[in-house]
Amino acid sequence: MVGGAEPQRRPVSWALLYVFAVIGLGALTMYRLRPHITGGEWIKVLSFALIIFVTEVMPVELPRGRGTVSVSYAVIYASILVLGPGLATWLAALATLRLVELTGHVSWKAVLFNRAQLAISAASAGLAYVALGGVPGQIDILRDFGALVASAGVYSLVNITTVVVVMYLTQRLSFWGIWVKDFKWMIPHYLALTPLGVLIGLVESYVGLAGVFLLFVPLVIARYSLQLYAQMREAYLATIQAMVAAIEARDPYTAGHSRRVARYTVATARALHLPEDQTERLEYAAWLHDVGKLAVPDHILQKTGSLTPDEWDQMKRHPETGANILKQIKVLGRDVDVILHHHERWNGEGYPDYMQGRAIPLGARLIAIADAYEAMTSVRPYRAQPMTRDEAVGELEKCASSQFDPELVRTFAMAVKALPETPGAEEDAEPGAPFRPVAASRLRAAYQEAAATVDAAGQEPHIVDQLQMEKRKSEPASGSGVDR
Repeated sequence: MVGGAEPQRRPVSWALLYVFAVIGLGALTMYRLRPHITGGEWIKVLSFALIIFVTEVMPVELPRGRGTVSVSYAVIYASILVLGPGLATWLAALATLRLVELTGHVSWKAVLFNRAQLAISAASAGLAYVALGGVPGQIDILRDFGALVASAGVYSLVNITTVVVVMYLTQRLSFWGIWVKDFKWMIPHYLALTPLGVLIGLVESYVGLAGVFLLFVPLVIARYSLQLYAQMREAYLATIQAMVAAIEARDPYTAGHSRRVARYTVATARALHLPEDQTERLEYAAWLHDVGKLAVPDHILQKTGSLTPDEWDQMKRHPETGANILKQIKVLGRDVDVILHHHERWNGEGYPDYMQGRAIPLGARLIAIADAYEAMTSVRPYRAQPMTRDEAVGELEKCASSQFDPELVRTFAMAVKALPETPGAEEDAEPGAPFRPVAASRLRAAYQEAAATVDAAGQEPHIVDQLQMEKRKSEPASGSGVDR
């Protein structure tokens, strides 16, 4: 895990060096394992190539747009068992070419890297299979069980690691963070497809190519299952997107607020060396910390004058409203405590439960600081001139040990000072957002969609607030500030 403030993008030269090294190693591997195909093998080789090509035509996009994956592994693995390391290496490299790569929509470096890393994966797995006693074309599950498992493990390890390394060299994430967040789910994927690959190899040995083509149906089913996972993940992110869009559509002053709070939260979480999956969950919680605003009346939300005591009481209900909304959504409900308690104070004078110190969830303490900082450094109806970064950090430090966790304030200050300060730079930089911003034309529809979620949750149309700094004169309690 990278220490300190949010890490900067690593030098591109290292990534290019790595890419060309993989390409070179892949070319060398293919040269050393160049096959000698006899006349009778051509039909078998072309049949495997056709099935691999067809399965590659139907890739599934990885979460957060970090690449694609297909079910062609099962056929490549079968080719290792039937044809041996040499032919399997060339099939993995060439038969997996996709139309998008042949039409110029993918850079030549990416195309060559993909060919090379697949060749290296197949070669490593094939050589491991042979080294452990496996004989291509003569599959015996009991005799070769160790070789079968080892070769599958080698393929998945090499295939995933080569991709994770290039992402590590070009993105602001840790090596293990990428593994855990974006690729750990691929281990079951490989485990599920490996038996299918063995079955394809056995069917080819005992039935012939006709039986192999019949097994194309299970491959389509496997691909469908993978697609369902991807669609579930997209639906998860779309739910967050709709809710955030609905919040920001109602209050023009808070447009971009959730994005910035999420950015500050992620930067600080990484400075704290939190696991990447926990950081991702905090990111989503930061995007949704104001979801309770969906139930606050517009005349309160957009009021430019001081709030009355009754209006302030309504505003203070928003953490509970947000938590109640998110509890209705299974994939988001696990972090409702962060939403519920992000207005608690270190000294126990917050709300709604008057929690104190470390009894407050870590995520809630962190989002409270990011929320207050963003409120002080942006324009609000009640304040036309935002604070500078140093002024806002100074205010946070004044309120440490009373309103905020003092240790988190120190880490937050270090992390946020490493981010761009130029207005607009944060939005232009590579976002930590789990999705693209919604176009303005879609905001009202998104609001209606998310408002339906509020109705389904059984909430009354009132509520919301955010602990922010500089409370209004008529608002009770002294503190560091208030963003509505």
